Amino acid sequence: MSEGYDLDDTDDQDPEESPVIKELRSQLRAAAKEAEKLRKLQDEADVRTQSRRAEAAESAVNSLDLPGLKEDVLNWIEGDITPEKVIEALQARSIPLPEETARPEPDSKRSSNPSEIGQRVADAAAGGAVKSVDARLSEAQSQAEINAIMAEAGLTRDHF
Repeated sequence: MSEGYDLDDTDDQDPEESPVIKELRSQLRAAAKEAEKLRKLQDEADVRTQSRRAEAAESAVNSLDLPGLKEDVLNWIEGDITPEKVIEALQARSIPLPEETARPEPDSKRSSNPSEIGQRVADAAAGGAVKSVDARLSEAQSQAEINAIMAEAGLTRDHF
């Protein structure tokens, strides 16, 4: 006949268990309690954050007389909800705003010029060590240098 081994009761403590195993089990239980306590704190913080975002969204859409868009605004905007972000989100979706609504000023840090954006991306990809064509042209000391930079950038044309 074959002998069977019962491995299901490995969690039961053996009366002859070593002190090291007993200490490790105790540490594991303490760590599990601490992890559960931290999970509860995280859940409470998440609930507070969500309620604060919901209140900010409700206040912003109510001030614009668009209370039906609260849930949409919560989905459209990530992070903190401010009246400026709400207005930008509504404008991006071509939702008409009341006439008396103050439009946010365009951020001067943002550039809508595609060539500048492309140049910044290229500079970042090159590690930032490469200067833009405009910067190199402004630092050029001679006409020959300017011609070389223009040719390198593909900005020259022959009309012959």
